[in-house]
Amino acid sequence: MVLKLEPLCAFPPTSMLNRFLMHVRLELFLASLMLLLSFNVFSKESDVNFITVSAEKKLENGMRVLAAVGNIYEEFSGNIIYLGVGKELESGSILRLGYFGYSPELPDGGHGEDHRIRGSFTYRAKHEGWRFMHRSRLEYRKGDVPNGFRYRPTFQVAHLLSIGETKIFPYAEVEPFYDFRQNSVTLTLFTAGVIWPVTKHAILKIGHFNIFQNGPTKHTKGPLVWLHVPF
Repeated sequence: MVLKLEPLCAFPPTSMLNRFLMHVRLELFLASLMLLLSFNVFSKESDVNFITVSAEKKLENGMRVLAAVGNIYEEFSGNIIYLGVGKELESGSILRLGYFGYSPELPDGGHGEDHRIRGSFTYRAKHEGWRFMHRSRLEYRKGDVPNGFRYRPTFQVAHLLSIGETKIFPYAEVEPFYDFRQNSVTLTLFTAGVIWPVTKHAILKIGHFNIFQNGPTKHTKGPLVWLHVPF
């Protein structure tokens, strides 16, 4: 009788190994990029800097759960947090309700409070490599800021750009802030940059924004980095 011994483990196929190494390299690259941007891009030379990491889970019934954390580096840095739920409609549009909190550091060493309840409706469309997005957002603010409602419609246009096997989406976005208490547009946010879907579970958004305000401070600008992880 001849005994045939099977190996306890086997090396994965070459294609599988290559895909695994590719994902490892991408994750290492993303981690290195986020650290690099945190320590170098976000400098005191900019008026404001913005870095965020978010994660979103899409459930089988079309519901979505989203959480985000980040930092805003201004004259005094602050932390942000967002928790929200959404519902994807048959048209592909998304209804969302959530809480946004901002806690800036104060000169005396304490922390300020800025609480916001947000509701939004987002519509997206595609046409020959172009992507269009409109989001209507209504929020109520309360805290160490003038309390009240604000309406913030957002319009974004992006276009597919292929570099070898890499696909990126250069984009431009405008978002005016209408304050119901003041009955006027108090500021407008212009953003331009690149959206890079690195993998199906990692989307990197890099850009530069300009904030034009109707007040003593007319213009604020700075870079932003956003890493989104959908599941």
